[in-house]
Amino acid sequence: MSVPESDFRPGWFVRFRQSKWFLRTLFLFCSGWILWNLLPATLHFDGQDFGRLTMILSIEASVAACFILEDGGRQLQILLGILRNHDQMFHHLEELIEMNCQQNARIEALVQELSEINGKA
Repeated sequence: MSVPESDFRPGWFVRFRQSKWFLRTLFLFCSGWILWNLLPATLHFDGQDFGRLTMILSIEASVAACFILEDGGRQLQILLGILRNHDQMFHHLEELIEMNCQQNARIEALVQELSEINGKA
């Protein structure tokens, strides 16, 4: 069964956001932004409260949260499928054990009959 490519995008994005490269780049971006706006002799494009930086990081976090939740839901569906298969296999195993017990009882009965027949002969 083939999974559409769109199902892999949330997982890719989540893994990308957890990568060292992304975290370093985000750290450098935020550090550069803050330093540029704190230096006295530069053209400031954000205030001392860093409202624009906060807004950019909030939007980025909101988008990331959507992807993380979607990826988590996909992983939950996979786990639920595995659990359903496990339950089915467990049910089949119980049936096999029950059949085995019945066969063992039949074999024991046959062995007992054979020993009685051999004892009489």
